[in-house]
Amino acid sequence: MSDETATLESAPAEKSMQDISDDIESRLFDSGAEPTEGDDDVVAEGDENLPEGNDTDSDDDEGSEDLDNIAEDEDLTLADYLGIDEEKLVQDDDGNWLYNSTIDGEEKPVSIKELAKSFQLQGHVNNKSIALETERKEFQEQRAKVAEELKERVSGIDAMSKFIEQEIVSDYQSIDWDRLRQESPSEWAALRQEYSERAQKIQKVKALGDQEKQRISEEFKANQAQSMNAHLAAESEKMIMANPTWVDEGVLVKDMGVLKDFVKAEYGFTDEDTKLVTDHRLIGLIQDAHKFRAGTKAAEGKKNVVVPKFQKSNATKVKANQLAKARKVKAKRAAVKATGSTQDVANLLIDRM
Repeated sequence: MSDETATLESAPAEKSMQDISDDIESRLFDSGAEPTEGDDDVVAEGDENLPEGNDTDSDDDEGSEDLDNIAEDEDLTLADYLGIDEEKLVQDDDGNWLYNSTIDGEEKPVSIKELAKSFQLQGHVNNKSIALETERKEFQEQRAKVAEELKERVSGIDAMSKFIEQEIVSDYQSIDWDRLRQESPSEWAALRQEYSERAQKIQKVKALGDQEKQRISEEFKANQAQSMNAHLAAESEKMIMANPTWVDEGVLVKDMGVLKDFVKAEYGFTDEDTKLVTDHRLIGLIQDAHKFRAGTKAAEGKKNVVVPKFQKSNATKVKANQLAKARKVKAKRAAVKATGSTQDVANLLIDRM
């Protein structure tokens, strides 16, 4: 019994309900109190129930990194976000953002709406130009193929007509018509009738051949016209790409009129000559020539500033003469004071006159 009693005495007494209540109140309302030994046990037990890998410090680190990134982003300007230079973005009086675009060396602020519209137009023109270029190449290949076929057909018709005609002429010339007329007038008449009918048939065949050649020629011309229209459409798109303002029909007509007058006046082009200029590259050369001539005439019209000739100043010479005269008068004054001579006084008065 003594062992059992000792064992029971050495075991810690269980906490009463009042002790547990006091412990909870101290934890809730007395945060500044030092934790008891029992408290440490409770905390330790709570730590054991936490899931492994739950590191709140790493969450704090990630949050701080996000804040740093946001801080860095707040330093970025609108131009930085858009990836363009700062001077390209300006604001109007109403606070609207404008893009400072450069067209033909001239800066012009445009709104984002106009910029988007211009981009869409440029994309449309590019797509249309690519489509037209593809169609043009395909059409040129098809046209070359059709032209070759038409050429072969025309050559075949001519060859057939010539062959039939040569055959009849050869047969006709192989007969001795004078002897046949004497020996057998009836056979002579029959053969003459036969060859006459054959000649008429040949003429009909030739006429049909000529009609077919005419039809082929007209078809070829139609293909040529279609090809030219496709070429003009493609060149027109390229000209508009190089000169966006030419989308306006009025601006196009006005500018083309100026260029036509220029080449007619400066290079002797005729109206028929100007109609042959369809390549957008040639029109670009004419534009450059017109700008160059206009700039040259403007430079020639400026008045030359006449620089006056350099004239050597005689101020130094005058000053030297005055200084010499002053020294001379001073010397004569000294002589008058020293001698009191009447002649010295007279000389001094003469110099003052």
